[in-house]
Amino acid sequence: LVAELAGYTLARKIIQVPVDGNVFLPLVRTVGVLLVSSEPSGSQVTVDGKDYGPAPVTLHLPAGSHHLTISDGDRRHDETIEIDGEGVHTRTFRW
Repeated sequence: LVAELAGYTLARKIIQVPVDGNVFLPLVRTVGVLLVSSEPSGSQVTVDGKDYGPAPVTLHLPAGSHHLTISDGDRRHDETIEIDGEGVHTRTFRW
């Protein structure tokens, strides 16, 4: 038996029919790491509308698309980033 769901690792289990009446397949969410830094440090980091405080910051985000905003006073940068499960992504901003 195989279970697949976007954002989760593939789950597999061997079952015997009709012996196994109830089957439980745990799904583990895939998570990637995003490292955000700025020069000078202290720029405000927001991902998907949630404030994560000043850079530098290390974020553990679910796999998929995310909207990253980094701002420092009047300066602001917006981008959509694609996080791979179990991957590490780095963004550095120099103002």
